[in-house]
Amino acid sequence: MELPNYIKNIEIEKFRAPATDLEKELPFGLLEPHIFEKFCCDLIYSRVEQELDDDITDVLPIGISGQKQYGADIFVKNNGRTQGNYSLYEVKRVKSYTISEYRKTIERFLDNYDKWGFDIAEFNLFVSEDISAEEIALWQSEAAKISVKSISYRIIPASTLNKWVKSFPELVYKYFHVAWTEMLFGKAAIWHIENYGIWRYDEPATWNGYKEPTKNLFGDSLSYINDHVKIHAFLPSLEKNSASCYIEFRNGRFSHVMITLNHKQLVKSFFVAAKIPVPDAVRPFLIKEVDGDSYYCDIGNCRIRLGLPEVISLCDALDVFWNEYRKQVNKIEKSWRSKHFNYHTKSTEDIPLLRIKRGLWRILLGFAESHDAFNSTGDWSLFDSCPGWLKIFTNNKTKTMDAGYHAFIKPRAYEGLVSNYKIVDDDVVLVWQPPNYFVVSSKGTSISPRNYWDAETTHDWLRDHLIPRALEWSNEKASVGKPRRFNDFFKSLFKKKEAKSNSYNPDDYVISFFEPYPNRDAQSIEETEGLLFVVNRLQSFFNSNPNAIYVGSESYRKLYRSLGEVLSKSEVDDFLYLHGNLNYLFAEDMESLIAAINNHSLEHEGGCDNSFRIDCVLRCIQVSLRDGNSYLNSQEVREILNDLYPLIEIMESRKLLARQSRFFE
Repeated sequence: MELPNYIKNIEIEKFRAPATDLEKELPFGLLEPHIFEKFCCDLIYSRVEQELDDDITDVLPIGISGQKQYGADIFVKNNGRTQGNYSLYEVKRVKSYTISEYRKTIERFLDNYDKWGFDIAEFNLFVSEDISAEEIALWQSEAAKISVKSISYRIIPASTLNKWVKSFPELVYKYFHVAWTEMLFGKAAIWHIENYGIWRYDEPATWNGYKEPTKNLFGDSLSYINDHVKIHAFLPSLEKNSASCYIEFRNGRFSHVMITLNHKQLVKSFFVAAKIPVPDAVRPFLIKEVDGDSYYCDIGNCRIRLGLPEVISLCDALDVFWNEYRKQVNKIEKSWRSKHFNYHTKSTEDIPLLRIKRGLWRILLGFAESHDAFNSTGDWSLFDSCPGWLKIFTNNKTKTMDAGYHAFIKPRAYEGLVSNYKIVDDDVVLVWQPPNYFVVSSKGTSISPRNYWDAETTHDWLRDHLIPRALEWSNEKASVGKPRRFNDFFKSLFKKKEAKSNSYNPDDYVISFFEPYPNRDAQSIEETEGLLFVVNRLQSFFNSNPNAIYVGSESYRKLYRSLGEVLSKSEVDDFLYLHGNLNYLFAEDMESLIAAINNHSLEHEGGCDNSFRIDCVLRCIQVSLRDGNSYLNSQEVREILNDLYPLIEIMESRKLLARQSRFFE
């Protein structure tokens, strides 16, 4: 809505507070004339915006250039009613407005009707005084007498304005002292208007009695509420490694609307950016407004506009969710022992163990059928045989296993890095199915070699026990009934040594997805070799150019402090390489380079979202430890690792999310 300059440029001075509690009606008649005109323009705009059916076409001043302005004309196109018709609202803020003045207003309206060029079906007049119903009826009849057009005439007195404005508390807050807003709408309205600029709906019941941010955990269910956002989340559990949530906003624009996020959305867009501070950096689901302090937030299937306090509250709630999510996933991976299996099966929650040929898979299924726990006896009667997959089962308790199911192993198609459709598909991926609620009771039956096996135990049993025994069984079965020739006996005598050398080798039959890395707890390392191991892993991670990376200002300074410490206590003579990675620092030799690094660690302000820069710094530490003689002692190593720990946390969090993403990619 474009206002005439004399209205647009006027500075709003809020009308005084009510003198007593008895003042219940807003005193429109005491507002300055132009302020009243601007108020009426805002009121019409708010009503049009709320109804969505109409459009404000133009706002024109009453009178001609050089004359004193006595009001404004607001033209509204009636899209929702008779197509193409217009309503005209005229604003008058004069004292003692009489019927004769109203007649002049009607005459002016009719004189200008043709010049405006609008098909006006309704003429409305705002007046700041209260007019009785009898007077309104009389004035309207007078208007009809002098009008030759079929136009509806309506007068909107102060009493009607007081009714209309009850739907728009923010206008009362804008034009009148805050005490009027509190008296008419309560303190909650003031809080909402100051935070959201709007208060048109009842506050969601979620915030009834709200005092401060609160977190509640009930099993695998999390709820967290703060000033602007409530999140109710379902966390991963031993029975189901999945997550989801719904989010509710306190803002009246989104009142009583709950937005849901599934596991894939959380991992790919929201958890990946956890802990990134706003507004120092922007998370992937946020877009900063070009000209303003607001943000556009892509959440669920929506794009909504949020103020900075709301964005900070949303990120706070998601970070709380992330902390609990990470704890649960670490707990699950520790129980399942699934952390070091590296292959994406696109198979929901199943963990890939190893890859074999289809012929071997047929042998395993045949072996299971022949050693069904219900139809056979013996040490290998460990199967509840069924077509297509393996179910490890014992009927009775033994010295090493309790009765019941111990593992579910299913086949999955292998998807190589390059699929050219020219090579015969002969590979099968065997996956471990996590225990479901049929296996793990609500009390949390332990996952162990005696009960339901973890992924590593199942992997080792398949590779080292079941497969060699099944191959032996298959060979025995193939040799049954075949006559043994006399010379075969002598061959067997002379080839015992050769036969021994051809014994079962797992690498001939199995490609394992188990990829453990040395278990080096950064907090227990005290030697430079251990420090180099950690730096190598960090450098490899940041070299992969991970998206949405942010290193906070303190962690960034500590990284450079660590580099300066390593260089100052190492004999490394590769100035050109080191300075090439740090070319934004002025230096002419190693001594000045170390000084520049130390100054940078003290003077730099702000964090860093450039993973390449972090990679280059880690390369410098890597080269210094690997190629030079280091004189770091155990205490200095511990201090450097402590400074690098925030980077380690970023890396471990991303690796955790990468492992989780295999369940839905």
